Amino acid sequence: MKDMSYYHKTQMEAIRIAFEVCEQLDDKSKDYLREMASSYMEFRNELKEFNNKYFYNYCKKSCFETAKSACCSYESIIVFFADEVINYLFGGDKDFPVILKKLQSVKPSQHCVYLGSGGCLWTIIPISCAMFFCNDAKDKIFNSSSQAQAIWNSLLEREKLFTWPDRPVLFDSIEEFFIQRGVSTDHMYCHKSPGLLRLKLNHRNNFPGSIS
Repeated sequence: MKDMSYYHKTQMEAIRIAFEVCEQLDDKSKDYLREMASSYMEFRNELKEFNNKYFYNYCKKSCFETAKSACCSYESIIVFFADEVINYLFGGDKDFPVILKKLQSVKPSQHCVYLGSGGCLWTIIPISCAMFFCNDAKDKIFNSSSQAQAIWNSLLEREKLFTWPDRPVLFDSIEEFFIQRGVSTDHMYCHKSPGLLRLKLNHRNNFPGSIS
């Protein structure tokens, strides 16, 4: 434990808290949050279809089967509190005990601690991971398919509608739901990241009549 990095300790504590508070939710609250996230899950399904169609085979051969996994550099992964809640709500509730067990063991490797023998341990992987493709992969796929490039550009813009708080967005709303219930973790970036807080402030200054 004493050899864990600050990042590692923060990940473990934030995920533990998220799991505990999600376990305490009543059915009405779970249904409310699932409905709130329904359009996001439609987006995630489209993103998964895009990945499966264009990137999956390339990435599997070049990184996963070779154990290179260059995109899975553990301490570069940003996990939002909303990622944890959404994973729990949409079938990943059994993931967290496994994830926490892995986090409790020191991992000196630069490879992702969430990567198991069968792939990622998350059912709904964090959005920063789902939206990441290395430059080699993008060059290979986009140079051979202008359609893939166009779809990707659209997905990048749509992601902001859920995660980028220059307007009311899902990830901010999920944090607010739990903050109002006394929950606080370092992964509540929409309320704790200096950069995202400045973005929200600029939005309020530019659109003073809006809700954010």
